[in-house]
Amino acid sequence: MAGLTVAGRGLVAVTAGDAGHALWQSADSGDSWRTVVMPVGVPDTGDTAVAVAAQGDRLLLLADDAQGSRAWWMAVSEFSR
Repeated sequence: MAGLTVAGRGLVAVTAGDAGHALWQSADSGDSWRTVVMPVGVPDTGDTAVAVAAQGDRLLLLADDAQGSRAWWMAVSEFSR
């Protein structure tokens, strides 16, 4: 687990592993999780990072794929699609 935040009525987590960084969402306080497609693929190397933060029902996703950094600010309902 690389990051965790409360977003709306659920949790959003970032993980890092052999397959790269991944996003996960839980609507039941962490009892179950589903993967969420990230807007860009980010490998897990020493030069990359993904982070999440939230305010109310809005999610901030930050990604650095070693080529550049990007940020997305979206409603949790948009993220959950």
